[in-house]
Amino acid sequence: MEQNIGYGLRGQKNKVEIIKTISTDLNIAHLLPRKVKQLSMGEQQRVALARAMAIRPKLLLLDEPLNALDRLTHEEFLFILKKIHEQTGLTFFHVTHDFVEAIFLANKIGIIKRGKIQQLGEIDKVINQPKNKFVAKFVGVNNVIEGKVEAQNNQKFFCSNHFKIKVDPNWPLGRSSLGIRPDQILLISNKNCKYLNQENTFEAKILDISPLSLATLKVFLKVKEHVLVAEMLRSKAERMNISPGQTVLICINKLIHLGN
Repeated sequence: MEQNIGYGLRGQKNKVEIIKTISTDLNIAHLLPRKVKQLSMGEQQRVALARAMAIRPKLLLLDEPLNALDRLTHEEFLFILKKIHEQTGLTFFHVTHDFVEAIFLANKIGIIKRGKIQQLGEIDKVINQPKNKFVAKFVGVNNVIEGKVEAQNNQKFFCSNHFKIKVDPNWPLGRSSLGIRPDQILLISNKNCKYLNQENTFEAKILDISPLSLATLKVFLKVKEHVLVAEMLRSKAERMNISPGQTVLICINKLIHLGN
């Protein structure tokens, strides 16, 4: 494996030192005596990364490097990549279909559809201000509703199938799409909740509840004629003792304007 990592270092006097340093950084120094075919998929990925980094490139292209890894190895590799970037300042161009992977690693992100860049920018801006429905759904805006923005009593509302919600006064009038992130739909226990936005509070029927992770749940809600997806902590769901079929209060906080 040592020859594999040092393939691009032939003729360099400090070859052994470079291989040892990179192998230590990637936690594979103990694997140097082995042959590549004796390694696991995760270990092989680290060897490939070590081989690429050994020549000290200015730019490193990673094409879905974590795609075939099991969950634990995937998580460990994420932290290794982040640590290397922070320590070396090396520019990574990381291609992935996993948005969670992207936001964990990247400073900037570009969303591509059919070979065309849909949006490019800082992570926070792309997440909070997606330019269209494709980008919105990719960054986790699971709730997209079609309707129109109307002016009523010097205020603006988004209206769709008996569902009316107050929006920013700067939103343009007419046909529009509304985006709501699942984490911006709060299930509340009573109307005195400190997070309550009185104007955008609704009754909702719980259709289903499913695990999202060990700590969080996905809650499917029916609000008027629309099915919305919310996310909440499992501990909060247990305190509220929610279950399918119940009617609950929800407060919708942040809204995203997605245009026509």
